[in-house]
Amino acid sequence: MRSVIFSLLLFCFLFANGKYLSPIPLPKSYFIDLDIYPCDSYCLQEHLKNGEIFSFLAKASPNNIGKLQKEYQKFAALFDISSFLPTQTLHITILSSKVLAPYTNTIIKSLNAYVVRKGISYQIETKIYDQPSQIQESIDQAYQSDLIILPLSFDQKEILSTLSSTVPIFVPTLHKSFIPQTSPLIFFGGVDYIDQLDKLLRLAQNKVAIFYLKQSALSQKLTDHLLQQPNILAKTYPIDKTASNLKGYFKNHYELNHFSIVLNTPLVKTALILSQLTLYDIHPKNKLSTQINYSPKLFTLTQPRDRENFLLASCIDRLDPKAEAMLEAFDLNPSFDWLTYAISVGSDIFFSRRYGFRRESHENIEKQQIRYNTKIWRSKEFSFVPIAVPVQTLEGDVPDGAHAYIPK
Repeated sequence: MRSVIFSLLLFCFLFANGKYLSPIPLPKSYFIDLDIYPCDSYCLQEHLKNGEIFSFLAKASPNNIGKLQKEYQKFAALFDISSFLPTQTLHITILSSKVLAPYTNTIIKSLNAYVVRKGISYQIETKIYDQPSQIQESIDQAYQSDLIILPLSFDQKEILSTLSSTVPIFVPTLHKSFIPQTSPLIFFGGVDYIDQLDKLLRLAQNKVAIFYLKQSALSQKLTDHLLQQPNILAKTYPIDKTASNLKGYFKNHYELNHFSIVLNTPLVKTALILSQLTLYDIHPKNKLSTQINYSPKLFTLTQPRDRENFLLASCIDRLDPKAEAMLEAFDLNPSFDWLTYAISVGSDIFFSRRYGFRRESHENIEKQQIRYNTKIWRSKEFSFVPIAVPVQTLEGDVPDGAHAYIPK
C-alpha cells in the first residue's frame, strides 16, 4: 500500500503545475570563431562598421576589445551570450514603510524578474522606515547604491520637495505633476490620472455625476479637477470607505439616466456602485473610470449587465514577450498590474542606458517623468477592448478592437 501511495505522490510531483522557476538553466548562445586569422581592435571596428555582428562577437576577446566594451556588452545581452567582461554588482536600495509592504513585495519581484533575465549581478536591499522623517537619513546611508526606489502614497508627496540625493531616486507610485519642485535626481513612474480623466471626458455627456472616496486625498484631487472643467454640469457623490449599502444614492434617482457617471473609487467600491445601479434600474449614458479599476478582478466582482457602457483608461502597454513571460514566472501580471508595469519600464530605461541593453518597452523619461500613452477600453461581457477617443463628445457607438482579456 505504501508503495502505491509513494508512486501516486511521485506522479503528482512530476506533473504538477507549479509556480516556481525551473532549476534548469536557460539556453545560451555561442559564436564560434572558424577564421584562422587574428583580429585586433581595428579589425573588430571594421566588423561593426560593416554590420558583421556575428563576426564581431566571435572574434572579440579580453585582449582586443579595447574601447568597444559597451558595444560588446550590448550585443552580448541581445543574443544572450556569456560575457567575458568583468561583472559589476548592481546595488539597488528600496526604501519603504510598513504600510506599503504589499507594494514593496511587488517591486522586489519585478526587479528580480528583470535582473535575472538580463544576467546582471545584483544586490537588492530593503530598508523599512517608521516615520517619514527617517527617509532622508536612509537616502544618505544608501550613497553607494546605483538606484534608490522609493514608493510613496499620495499623502506623502510633499516629502519629496525636501529630499536631496547623490543617487538617482525612482518613485514609481506618483506622477511628477503633483510634485513640481524636486531634486533633478528624482524620477517618477506614476500614472497620469489627470490625462486619463481628460480623455475620458471627451466621451462624457455635459452632465457628469462624480462618485469619489471621501477618505482619499487623490480621489478628492481628481474630483476637484473635474469640477473645474468648463461646459460640464457636475454633481458630486462622496462615498465613505465603510459604506456597504448605497440605496440612498440610487433609489428613485432616475435623473442619473441623463448623466455620465465618473468613478473615482477603488475596485471593490466601484463594483458595489455598478451593481446597485443595476439593482435600482439606473442606466446612465456611460460609466467612466481611470486605471484604478482596470483589472480582470472586475469580471468576478460584477455581472455583465453591470458593466454595460463602462469605459476605462489605462496607460499599460505591451512589454517584450520574454520580459512578460519572466514577470509571469514571478507570479506578476504586467498586463494589468500598474506597479509591476511601472517598475518594469523604469528598470528597462535605467539599466538599458547603463548596460546598453535592447529596450523592452516603448516609453521614455521626459522632465523626470515616464511618459505613458493613455488608451481607453470598453468593458465587454468577458473582456476589455480598445476604442478610439474622439476630439469631441462621443456620439453613438464606438467600434470595438481586439480582445485584451479573456478569463479562463
